[in-house]
Amino acid sequence: MNIIKKLLLHTFLLLNFIVFFGIVSLLVGCGSDEGANVTDTTATTDLTQKEEGKGEKSEPAIIGDPLIGMELAKQSCAECHGTDGVKAKDSAPFIAGLEQQYLIRTMLAYSNGSREHEKMKESTESLKPNQIGDVSAYYATLSTPWQGGEIIKKRRLVHDRMAVGRGKKAAKTCDVCHNTAGRIKRPGTPSLSGLQPEYFNKSLNSYFNGERDNRFMKLLSYTLEKKSVKDITAYYAAQSPVQPPEGTSKDDPALKRGERASLPCAGCHGRDGNSPNPNIPSLAGQPVEYLFTATLDYRDGLRKNSLMREEVRQLSNQKIRDIALYFATQKADISLFYKAEDSNHFDPVGDGGRIASACDGCHGINGNSTTKGIPSLTGLHLDYLTQATAAYLNGERDNERMRVMVDFLDEVNIEKVSFFYATQKPNKGSSADDEKLKTGEEISEKCVSCHGERGVSHNPENPSLAGQDERYLIKATKEYKNDLRKHDGMKGAVEKLSDGEISSVARYYSAQKAEKPKEVYLPEESSLLIETRCVLCHGEKGFSSDYDKPRLAGQSEGYLIESMKQYKSGIRKHNAMNAMAEVLSLIEMKDIAAYYARQRPDSNKTK
Repeated sequence: MNIIKKLLLHTFLLLNFIVFFGIVSLLVGCGSDEGANVTDTTATTDLTQKEEGKGEKSEPAIIGDPLIGMELAKQSCAECHGTDGVKAKDSAPFIAGLEQQYLIRTMLAYSNGSREHEKMKESTESLKPNQIGDVSAYYATLSTPWQGGEIIKKRRLVHDRMAVGRGKKAAKTCDVCHNTAGRIKRPGTPSLSGLQPEYFNKSLNSYFNGERDNRFMKLLSYTLEKKSVKDITAYYAAQSPVQPPEGTSKDDPALKRGERASLPCAGCHGRDGNSPNPNIPSLAGQPVEYLFTATLDYRDGLRKNSLMREEVRQLSNQKIRDIALYFATQKADISLFYKAEDSNHFDPVGDGGRIASACDGCHGINGNSTTKGIPSLTGLHLDYLTQATAAYLNGERDNERMRVMVDFLDEVNIEKVSFFYATQKPNKGSSADDEKLKTGEEISEKCVSCHGERGVSHNPENPSLAGQDERYLIKATKEYKNDLRKHDGMKGAVEKLSDGEISSVARYYSAQKAEKPKEVYLPEESSLLIETRCVLCHGEKGFSSDYDKPRLAGQSEGYLIESMKQYKSGIRKHNAMNAMAEVLSLIEMKDIAAYYARQRPDSNKTK
C-alpha cells in the first residue's frame, strides 16, 4: 500500500473513531473537562469501575454487542488480558468490568499513537470502529474479581520449611566431611552452616559440571538430583553459622597484618568477611586452613576465577595465611543483605548503605575513594548513579568486575544505593598547584556546558568531575577518545586532545572541591503519599466511585509500577499524573503499587 492510500485510510478510520466516540460520549457522559476532550485520548489507561453497592450514579449504557466482542477478544486481546480480563501477562492491566468509555478512549489512544505500545497499536488498528464498541462492551460487562495479580514478591527471609526438611535428609551424605548441619569435621573443609544459598547453589553445581575439580564432590554429583541440590542449600542456609574459636589475641601481629592485607578483599567479601552480596561467599568464621588452601588454589590456577586470580596472584604464602587468620577470627552475620530486604521498616538510605558496604573495598568508605584509578561515588547526582549502575548490569558498560558486583541488585536496590551515595559528603579535592592546573583550566572551558563550573554538574544526566581521582579521569577520558566507552558527545569533545592535554584537564578537575548534590529529595513512606496525593482522585484504598477516575484497588502491581514510570518519563500524557509521578522515586512507586495491589475489590478490605 502506498503512502497516499495509507494516509487516506488512517484519516477515514480516525473520522469514524471520532464520530463513534462522540455518540458514546453523548450516551455515557464524561466526568471531567480533561476526560471530555475527545482529542485527549491519553487521559488514563486504568479505567474506572464503580465499587459495587456504592455511589448514586446510574450505570452507563453499553454500546455494542458483548457476544460479538467476546469472539473478537479471543483473537486480539486474550493473549495478554485473557478472556476473563484479568490475565495480566507481561504487566498488562486488569480490564474486566472497567467502564466502557475508558476502554474506548484507551483503545483509540493506542491506535492513533498517543499512547505507545507496539502490540496494543497492532491489536487496535486491526479493529473497525464498531468492533471497538463490541470488544469494549464485552470487557465492560465482565464481573471477574481483581486479585492484585502478579504481585512482585520480596526476597523470602524465612527459608522454605519443606525444602529445609528435604535438604536435611539429602545432606546426610555430606556429614562425612562437613559434619551435622555443616559445622566442619575434616581439616581443610569449609563450614556450610549459614552459607548464602545463592552462592552455595552455584558452587555445588560448579563441582558437578567440572568447573571446580574435586573427585569427592564429583562422585557426590552422581547421587544427587538437581532438586536435591536446591534443598541442600536451603537446609544449610537455615543453620546458624559457626562462630570463630576463642583464644586468638587481638594484638596478635599476624592478625593485624591480615587485617591490613585484607583491605582489597573487602570490595567483594565485606570488611569483616561478611559479604553483603548473596552471590559472593562470606569468609567470616570459616576455618583458617580452608581459607588458606582455597586462596592458594586461586593464586596457582587450580580454582578458576579470573577476578580472584587477579587479586591474589602476587600474594606470598605468608600474606595469604595472615589474611586467612583475620577472616577466620571474624564473627559471621548472615543477615547483612537480608536486612535491606525487610518489608517491616522503611529506611531506603540505610538500606542503601548496608548494600553499598560491598563497594567499600574499591570506592572507599561512604564512596570516597582512596585508591588510585578508582572513582569516588560521592558528589554524583542520584539519576546519574542509578543510570550508570544499571548500565553495568545490562552490559552497556563493559566491566566484568562491576557486572559481578551489581548482578544481585534489582532496580529498587540500585536506587537505594544511589540515594545513599548522593547524600554522603564528598572529600575535598587535592591541593596540587602547578602549570598543569592552568592548562587544564583553559581546556575545561569546553566542558562547562555539560559538567558545570569547576566540574560541579547541576545536570542529573552528567557526572560531576570535581575532586575525582586524577588517574581515573585520565583513563576514562582516553576510553571515550578510543571508543572503548561509547558516548557521541564525549567522543567529539575529547577526540582531538593529546595525552598531555588529557592529563592536564584531569589534574585540574581532581584539584577542585567536590560538592554534595543539591535537592536530593528522600523517598517518603507510601501511606503519606497515598493520603496526600492519590486518595483525592482514586478514592479510599483505590476504590474510586467516580467514572472519570480509574480504580486502583486489586490492580496488577507490575502494571501500576510500569504506568507510573511512563507518566514520569512522559510516555503517557496526563497533566495531573505527569506532575504527580515526576517527583516519585522508584522506591515510592513500588510501595504505592504494592499497597493498591493488596486491596481486594470484592471486600473493600486489605488482604
